[in-house]
Amino acid sequence: MIETSGLEWTFLRPGMFAANALSWWAQQIRAGDVVRWPHLAAPTAPIDERDIAAVAVRALCENGTAGAEYVLTGPQSLSQLSRCPHRRCDWAHTLRIEEISPDEARRELLRIGPMPQ
Repeated sequence: MIETSGLEWTFLRPGMFAANALSWWAQQIRAGDVVRWPHLAAPTAPIDERDIAAVAVRALCENGTAGAEYVLTGPQSLSQLSRCPHRRCDWAHTLRIEEISPDEARRELLRIGPMPQ
């Protein structure tokens, strides 16, 4: 509907937001020494929200972006396991990473907020 509205449009389609990991993992880390997460081998390229904002500003302020669609990702594809903090922080060496099923993750994440469909 937007594309056929006759109005100018630009779509920004960001992938995984980098800051979501704070919500997902922080509560688990505060609660104990286990981070539970699905699909540990799955690659993602999380993008920082400030980078999304910078692209949005350019799309709004520069000519030539009308009618364009931009898929936004971070600079590097990483597995879920490599994104977990147990690999990057001195204090995190005591964390254990436990892979869980998507259904288990959905149930646990619903406690934090709604899940995208």
